Amino acid sequence: MTANNNKFPSYQDISSTLMLINNLLMKFASVFNIDIKNISVSIPLFINIVLQVKSEKKKIAMLHANTSISEVRETSLYCYYILKQRPIIASEDFKHSTQINELFCIYLLFNSISLDCKAKGKKEPYSKMTDSYLKSLLYALSYGELSKEALYSIANAIRTFC
Repeated sequence: MTANNNKFPSYQDISSTLMLINNLLMKFASVFNIDIKNISVSIPLFINIVLQVKSEKKKIAMLHANTSISEVRETSLYCYYILKQRPIIASEDFKHSTQINELFCIYLLFNSISLDCKAKGKKEPYSKMTDSYLKSLLYALSYGELSKEALYSIANAIRTFC
């Protein structure tokens, strides 16, 4: 986060985070063969999500002697708030339109974990995933009442597939 004396992130910090989310959403749409015209995004909800994650990061840093959190934990926080606020809406033309936020979270988690695995010289986790596991994960994200810590635990479990 850009250093400032306010307790809120800077406009530039929020803007750059939204650009990153937009880029990831574009890649997600490409991977899932979704026409980007069939997706709507609530920018106010995403701004709120960015602010909540930045606030969480600050709390964690304060509680743990200014220790920064891992990218996987941060991604888990984004997924938690995306699942709660549901900022992405897909047209009914997409087979899983009602689960678009859950699918995006799976994409975000796998992207983050894959980067972590590659940095450690390990294989990407989805090369070892079964369809059954992925369906169970989608079900858990869609119908489970998952906490922030539960999502982080799921991410760590996926990381063991590296």
